[in-house]
Amino acid sequence: ISGTALRGPLRNRVFQIDDDIIEEFLENDIEILGSRYLQNTAGDIELTRKFDDVTMTAQIKEVGEWYQDKMLLAKTEKESAKLQAQWDADVRDIAGMRDRIRGVYGFGADNVWTRIARSSRDLNYLRLLGGVTVSSLPDIARVVMAEGFAKTFSKGLIPLASNLKTFKVAANEARRYGVGTDALMSGKAEIIADVGDYTQGGTMLERGLRSATSKFGKVNFLDHWTAGIKQLHAVTMQTSIFDGLSKGKFDKRLERLGIDEQSAKDMWKQVQKHGRKQDGVWITNAKNWDRPDLEQMWGVALRKESDRVIVIPGQEKPLFMSSELGKTIGQFRSFILSATQRVLIAGLQNQDHNALGGFVSLVGMGTFTYFLKQKIAGREVSDDIPTLLAEGIDRSGVLGSLGEINNTLEKISGNSLGLRPLTGISAYASKQVSRTVSESILGPSFGSLLSTTIAASNSITSKEPMTESDVRTLRRLIPLQNLFYTRWAFDKAEKAVNDL
Repeated sequence: ISGTALRGPLRNRVFQIDDDIIEEFLENDIEILGSRYLQNTAGDIELTRKFDDVTMTAQIKEVGEWYQDKMLLAKTEKESAKLQAQWDADVRDIAGMRDRIRGVYGFGADNVWTRIARSSRDLNYLRLLGGVTVSSLPDIARVVMAEGFAKTFSKGLIPLASNLKTFKVAANEARRYGVGTDALMSGKAEIIADVGDYTQGGTMLERGLRSATSKFGKVNFLDHWTAGIKQLHAVTMQTSIFDGLSKGKFDKRLERLGIDEQSAKDMWKQVQKHGRKQDGVWITNAKNWDRPDLEQMWGVALRKESDRVIVIPGQEKPLFMSSELGKTIGQFRSFILSATQRVLIAGLQNQDHNALGGFVSLVGMGTFTYFLKQKIAGREVSDDIPTLLAEGIDRSGVLGSLGEINNTLEKISGNSLGLRPLTGISAYASKQVSRTVSESILGPSFGSLLSTTIAASNSITSKEPMTESDVRTLRRLIPLQNLFYTRWAFDKAEKAVNDL
């Protein structure tokens, strides 16, 4: 169909070559095919459902008409020019967010540089995020921040520990709406690594890296951890909300999730009719509700709140970071940018006891993460209280991008500028120990290239033997080198090389 905005499976096309002739060139992996299908259709379907047009032509036209009316009232050329610039920026941002939802933003020519950038990000994920699951332990504190201590334990953790069968039934309800399916879909792992929005490459090396990357979330257990924590939150949230409705209380966050008070009351009637409370956990049986519109509304709300609480990076990051260059320089920083909006700012806006308890829990879990990471790496754990507090704040991600900016400033200044030196802490941030200055500024791809070039040059041209720093730099190029349960083997190999 010439000129249509539809693509992939939604286009009307006929492939008139028998499969058996080109069998060796066809992709038969159902996970890859399913991922491709979802990527090409889900965004387009939702945009069409909301705006009646996947390109949002009418909405962009309305923005233009609004600015044209404003420009007619402008008193000076300078004011008119300012409105024109704002108009261009708004259209650019709307179109950019639309294309990012569709998964096509920043996709230019499929040239060699684009393919190198994608493969380098795949390699960075395999070699640098082996310990990301340990770093994600503070996720459990986000459930506390959203639901509170009492509800997290009474409606989530206690049923999980004492009535696992009932908990699984409630968790399976949430999975129906895409909550806690990360072990199957590899959602969070690939998104935070900036490798989840493109498909298999052309060469054997590219396809090998892409295949390994798609499975790495299971190898480092991040997908399983994320699925478990999301299910914990979903069960806790579901039980909390319907416990409240059973007492005539309307949870105010439902309005933010698109459910008004009357719809919530209607949902409670459906739960009374089709659901049950078993072992302290509400089983809604939403699939059997008489009102499919309410079921869909509840499923959307559950999924939306899940992605907010257990941070899955979305539209919070600037458009530049969705371009090939931006993704390469800003790789692994999408999570931090999203945490700024969903953890720091949201917590400050709430100003309630749940937010305060959540902040305390995040810092506590961040400190525990620091302890585990130091033990896994064979480094000494500090017993200095200010250092432990700083590490807890840093590892928790509670400061969002402010913490990342501070860490980068401390690294490039040799720990002479930043919060640690201001508070008298002499130790470097543990997250920055392995990261070079160039990696802090240029990202893992360009930074590692520069560091590796320098290390290789020193080993070739210098008469002196390689330093421990050079060996460490070269070791960090190896995939799986910091996978938390095999790291000890690489540590021993590195030590043997240094002894030589």
